[in-house]
Amino acid sequence: MNIEISLVKTSQGSSTSKLISRSRAVVSNDGEAMQAIQAFIQDRLDTLSAIITDRVFFNKLKMKEDFTVTELNGLRLVLLGRFGIDLLYYQVSDGEKDEVEIPDGMDEIQVWDTTGLSKSFVPFVFKYVEDSDNISIGRIYKNISQDCNMFKGDLFDGMLNPIESLADDLMKNIEAIGGGGSKKENFATSMKARLAGMTEQMGKYFIIISN
Repeated sequence: MNIEISLVKTSQGSSTSKLISRSRAVVSNDGEAMQAIQAFIQDRLDTLSAIITDRVFFNKLKMKEDFTVTELNGLRLVLLGRFGIDLLYYQVSDGEKDEVEIPDGMDEIQVWDTTGLSKSFVPFVFKYVEDSDNISIGRIYKNISQDCNMFKGDLFDGMLNPIESLADDLMKNIEAIGGGGSKKENFATSMKARLAGMTEQMGKYFIIISN
């Protein structure tokens, strides 16, 4: 499998982040995936040293060799909660673009699929880019539904796709709502929360990474 590892600047609970560093490796199993993640950390100690202000913790991280999945998850929580960075690792398909960086003026939309985590601790992600000035959350959710083949097959023939329908409503109605900005913002927040709940129930969610 192809594992891509990204160090990003972000904040807890946010779906947006800024890329700091990225690399990709070809691995055969979870053991090799963990080795690739550990190598990524060791290769970026200079970068991490400038961010991690707790020198005791940094020195422990510097000397750490063999991570368990539980320790890796704990590391991510500490990095995110105390230092505003996250260590993302995920599988990508063969030929996936933007192996090292994201094109200028573009944002990378990552759709995370957590339905296979019982087989591997590394989730699968598919990616695409959009103009940074033209991001549409409704369009993102519609793409998730289409690309992940949600509500496809005989069981759902003739049935309205609830995710695409709600995404269409978000794209159409957000511009049509009158009144102040707060009214639009509250409507959009409510619609996005409903869409997030639907897709997460089906094991999918997205994040946006800028360069």
